[in-house]
Amino acid sequence: MERLAEIQFTWYITFLALILVAIGVVIGVLGEVKKTRTRNKVLHTWQCPECGYTVEHSYEALVDVGRPICSSCDREMELIN
Repeated sequence: MERLAEIQFTWYITFLALILVAIGVVIGVLGEVKKTRTRNKVLHTWQCPECGYTVEHSYEALVDVGRPICSSCDREMELIN
């Protein structure tokens, strides 16, 4: 009877270890997908017409918050690239 309990316990621990490995693999794959999407964003260069300050702004940020505003002049920037 003890031998059967030991085998069941070993099987249970092995099963839990496999589940933890599978969860780690899924999390790793999802993390890579997120990194790839971030790397593939297209950035456009914007410049302040008054002081010449430039920033890079993605299309997603443009949709979310609109045109960038110069931090020193408080003017809307112009797209240069």
